[in-house]
Amino acid sequence: MATMATTKQQTSFFVLGLLIAGYLVLNLALNLYNKMVFSSYHFNFPCIIMFFHQGLLYFTLRTCTLLGIVPQPTHATKSDLAGPVMVVGTFFAVNVICNNASLIFISLSLNQCLKASSPMIMIAVAYCVESKSTPLRQIGAASVVVLGSFLVVLKNPGFDIVGVSLCLLSACMGCFQFSAASIVMKGKSNLVFHVTMYTALVVTFLCLPAIIVLELDDFHDYAKEHSMIKCMGLLFLGGSMAIMYLLVTNALIVNGGSVYLTVLGNLKLALIVLVSCWLFKDQLEAINMLGILVTIFGFGLYSYIKKKDTKALEANANKHKSHAKAGGGIERMPLEEDDLDIADEERQSLLVNSDFDRVGGGNRGGRSKNKRVGRTGLILECGMALFVFAMAVGLILNPRHASIMEKVGVTDDVTKANTYLSTKHAAHAVVQYGGNR
Repeated sequence: MATMATTKQQTSFFVLGLLIAGYLVLNLALNLYNKMVFSSYHFNFPCIIMFFHQGLLYFTLRTCTLLGIVPQPTHATKSDLAGPVMVVGTFFAVNVICNNASLIFISLSLNQCLKASSPMIMIAVAYCVESKSTPLRQIGAASVVVLGSFLVVLKNPGFDIVGVSLCLLSACMGCFQFSAASIVMKGKSNLVFHVTMYTALVVTFLCLPAIIVLELDDFHDYAKEHSMIKCMGLLFLGGSMAIMYLLVTNALIVNGGSVYLTVLGNLKLALIVLVSCWLFKDQLEAINMLGILVTIFGFGLYSYIKKKDTKALEANANKHKSHAKAGGGIERMPLEEDDLDIADEERQSLLVNSDFDRVGGGNRGGRSKNKRVGRTGLILECGMALFVFAMAVGLILNPRHASIMEKVGVTDDVTKANTYLSTKHAAHAVVQYGGNR
């Protein structure tokens, strides 16, 4: 028995080690890949990238439900998803698109240090949106991160006001996303998988207008010059890495809990900044290097204090529950509102097969209403999925919306067309990368 227990423990440590290594490698690779796509390949299409990545995520997660890997939600459950999906999906779309777009203008190291200041933004958003107060020690630690981020930006040779603004906007939208998810998903942790799946579908749908207005013509120019196969390779490779990262992250939550993610968050930030500076030859002043160190230290300090406070709240909540079970003869302990709302990260994993509520309301009428809502939602989902799939196929197969020949006013002179393409792409690269080569 002892030998079996030891073997099982060794296996769990081995699996946890693999997950930690996979988490760090995939996170680093995904961030470096995104920067390389913009800086080396000049693939300046953040909305199209978002469209394909989220579309691939939706169809992958939907396949998991069809295969029975994750249980299908009831009609009552589906009726609860509309609000969370629309709210969280909108903030998520703006968050990721702005973050990807910022990499066109600024370095990855600067991007990561600016995004690390999100704890201070989250404190302000939580206070304004959820009326949640934050302990002074957490505010102090977050202030250290903001100071480090300021030093990274100060006199940075790669500073670009557009890139910095996009990165900060991404951080703000991410904080609003988490705050909105905290409100609409409170007490519904068993819906996380399906909210993620439906959110991906909504995000792909929301990306279509931006693609048509902002990126479609330039994308077809790029595909005409470099081939659509290359474009699809860039899109699907990044999408596959993003899905693998999502699965590994959730598997790590299940096997290790939030402690490992807290520690790895600091290590991840340090690795990305160091590798980015080495790989992309980021030019930094001494004050910028000091800012990076201060940012990493402050981020680690904030994570440690945040985790310590969360454990204290969990202990207080557990004591409250034990006293409540003991009966009315015992005086109830004072309990803060947040004690009962602590997120159990193991239940937040997309891979956990939680049981769904099977009560469709308080009566037969309620069940009938939820059933109708569920069926309507299913029809809407199928329609959106087919439309997104058709648009993706059309985007791939249609070589151009308007031919290059029509734009330059010639029909047979291929040389003039190729000259137009080269000139347009060069001008596009100068506009996008003028100060960041």
